[in-house]
Formats: sequence, structure tokens, C-alpha cells
Amino acid sequence: MSKGKELSGLITGLAAILAVACFMVLGFTTRAWHPTWIVFFAIPITAVICDIVLVKKDIQGAITGAAALIAAAVFLLLGFFLGIWAIAWIVFLIIPIIAIIMNIINTVKKDKQD
Repeated sequence: MSKGKELSGLITGLAAILAVACFMVLGFTTRAWHPTWIVFFAIPITAVICDIVLVKKDIQGAITGAAALIAAAVFLLLGFFLGIWAIAWIVFLIIPIIAIIMNIINTVKKDKQD
């Protein structure tokens, strides 16, 4: 296993432990268990960032994946805290927009290399 992959796994594991700790502390201190579970989104976001930086994975797919996670978190936050479920779905439009932008950047980069 490469050092980058190993370090990525360690950091993601640490993010999982920290997410559980934050969830417990926030849940017990504020009694707001239902919106507090959103801290668990930090785990896959950390994994995506580590894969980009340390493992040098496909940045286009990783950024689009991170955008999907962030959009889901924003959707849930808007729904839980503001109660605007009916209009909050619009945040999911950011996913194809970012995918299109990443595709354009990738195409321009390939054209410059040729």
C-alpha cells in the first residue's frame, strides 16, 4: 500500500472518530440530536479531499462527489433549520453545474496538451 493511501486512510479514520466525538458532545450539550448528525458528512468529505491531495485520484470525479455531499448537507440544513424543503432542492443543481465546469476545464487542459 502506498504511503499516500495509508495516510489517507488514517486521516479519514481520525475524521470518523472526531465526527462521533462532535456528535456526542453537541448532542448531549444541546439536545439537538436530529440536526447534529450532519457532522458525519465530514467523513466522506475528508476521504474525498485526502484522495485528491494524497492519492492523486481523478480530481474531476472527486470534486463532483464532494459537491454532491455538500449539496445534500446544505439541503438538509435548509430543511431542518428553515423548513424550506420545497425550495431547498435547488441546491442539487450545483452538482451538474460543477460537473459541466470540471468537464470544460478538463477539455481545455487536454486541448492545451495537444
